[in-house]
Amino acid sequence: MNISKRNKINAYLQLEKILSRYKKTLVGYSVKDVIDNKLVNKMNPRPILIGTKTRAIHKFSSENIVFLQPTRIIARKRIEVSFRLVKRLFLDPVFIDHLEKNPNLKLTLLITGPIATGQYPYFEKLID
Repeated sequence: MNISKRNKINAYLQLEKILSRYKKTLVGYSVKDVIDNKLVNKMNPRPILIGTKTRAIHKFSSENIVFLQPTRIIARKRIEVSFRLVKRLFLDPVFIDHLEKNPNLKLTLLITGPIATGQYPYFEKLID
């Protein structure tokens, strides 16, 4: 499938809008803030961007490598394997070289599905 550059940009912009919760500025929240402020609610789990610290995210669409995992958050999907994969990437000299040449580049693991019923403790385990 050949996707035009314009379509890719539009997809990133739509993703940014969703993750910003339709606000003007996209914010990445720290795990501590997500847990302490209950930013993900069992009854209304809206999409959220979780990072190392709470801060406004600029240029999300142009400074991101996105790994897509189209699944619900459920223990049997073994999402933690994706975290191990990302960790292994940082052992690859070619990948490290690419990041060093692009210091603003970030890596995002995007899990597109909701937190499945009864799986909120698993979600908390993942973000911890």
